Order: sequence, then C-alpha cells, then structure tokens
Amino acid sequence: MFYFRKLKKKMIIILSPAKTMHVPLTAPALSTVPVFGKEARDICNEVKNLSFSDFSRLLKVSGGLARQAYDTMQQWIWPHDPKIASAAALMYDGPAFKGLNAHDFSRGELEFAQLHLRILSGLYGVLRPYDQILPYRLEAQTPVSVRDQRNLYSFWNSHPAKNIEADLRKLKSNLLINLTSDEYGKMIIPHISANVRIINVAFKEMKAGKPFINVVEMKKARGMMSRFIIQNRITDVESLTAFDLSGYYFERKLSDENNFTFLRG
Repeated sequence: MFYFRKLKKKMIIILSPAKTMHVPLTAPALSTVPVFGKEARDICNEVKNLSFSDFSRLLKVSGGLARQAYDTMQQWIWPHDPKIASAAALMYDGPAFKGLNAHDFSRGELEFAQLHLRILSGLYGVLRPYDQILPYRLEAQTPVSVRDQRNLYSFWNSHPAKNIEADLRKLKSNLLINLTSDEYGKMIIPHISANVRIINVAFKEMKAGKPFINVVEMKKARGMMSRFIIQNRITDVESLTAFDLSGYYFERKLSDENNFTFLRG
C-alpha cells in the first residue's frame, strides 16, 4: 500500500517527439524561440556534411524516405525564418501528438501548456510547445558526432535537464511527469537532481488476463494524458489517477508512489 502526498504542486510534463512532421495550416497565438537553437545549428551542420549514403546508414532509412529526410536536413537553417517555422506541438504528427491534439487548445490551455509541457528532441534538446521549429529527421539515439562528442546523448549531456530544472524552480515545483520513451528519457532522467520527484507513467492493455504494451496506443495515451493535465489544470499527483480517457483506469496494484500504471480492456 502506498499513499499520495496531497500537496498541491505545479508540475512539468516531458514528452517524446514524433518522427512524422507536418507544417500546420494555421499559426497559434503564441510564438517563442527554442532555447538551444545554436546547439541545434551545430548538430545540423554536422549532419549536412554527411554524404547521402552515410546519412542513410546513420538514420537507418533508405529509398524515398532517406532522400526526403536528407533533403529536409539540407534545407534546415538557423535562425529560422518565421514565415516557414511552426510551433513544435502542432508540427509533430505522431500518435502522441494526435492524443495531445494541441490544435484546438484555448488561449488559457495554450498558456498552461507552454509553462508545463516540454518536448524532448535529439536536434533541439528540449522544446516548449510553441517554440518555432523546422521539419527535421534526427532521433536522440542517432550516432552522430558533434563537437568531438561521440553521440547526441554525450553532446547534450545535462543541459536539457538543467533547463527543465530551472523551469521547475520558476514554478516553485519539484515534480516531473515522465511520459517519454526510454530513448528520450535517457536525455533527462540520469541528469535530474535527487530532489526532483519523477512520476513514471505506463499505459497497458489487458489481453487474456495479462497486461501488455501496445506501442502505438501507449504513445497516443501519453499525449492524451498530457492533454488531460493541461485541460484540467492539474497541480497535484493524486488528480493524475482520475485519468480515464479511451477506457483507461488507474491500476493501484501495479503502481507505487513514483510509478503509475493505467490499464484498459
């Protein structure tokens, strides 16, 4: 048995990006510049220097997808032209961002999201939802060497985590809701200070009486949970357990104080 700490504390949610990106048709009312734009420029410059074959090998893509991704990275430039850059939360188009559905946020929800949601990125490090970005194809685990660092994890080191901790201090909070994949969690979790409480959230399906992970549905649920927090202005841990979208429910038997499991089916 475990008990919730019923202190009301603002929180920051961390979410993985998506491989799929589309430029949205409309622009949001809020527009900000990525914190680590210059670092993203240095990464992209290294990628631009790769041959097409080396690029394809590093990203493990081929054919038309490889050519499209290569051309996209060649067209990337910093500073971004505001006429062609778009908000991160609207440009990412994978399952998590379909679940988030930031396109219909009210002004109040948009502002809450900007304070409380952070999107991790192999290229940009960490993004606020309405940071203006350009399309790209680069994952955190891509083994590209930048500034003599062997990969992007080494390059980013603790910088994204320190940025998030600074934002937590502004909120007078020490609560981090982890809705990332392992790939992106590795950018942040190992570098977070011990005084920050991390809540890891898992979403599983029931099949033949046993819980299992449906990867696509899990990603979508992460986005839905983010939306749930934003729309309900949640500021305490216990309220997270009320999440019940798409048939999910909090399973206390599979949870503990810092690891929450939601089931459905």
